[in-house]
Amino acid sequence: MCDEKKVISVDASKQGILINGMIQYRNDLISKDKPVEDVNEVITKIINASPKKRKRRFGREGR
Repeated sequence: MCDEKKVISVDASKQGILINGMIQYRNDLISKDKPVEDVNEVITKIINASPKKRKRRFGREGR
């Protein structure tokens, strides 16, 4: 496997769509008796992804 990481930014609704799609894909693999460990890992990473905090710069324009 490649050690290169990819990062994407999505809002909460898109995150839900990603989770539902991955769960459907996992269910398809289960019905075909194929391994699902990698898909489970991706689902877990999507669910546990921490939100990125925005930098706020109120009132700093004049500095």
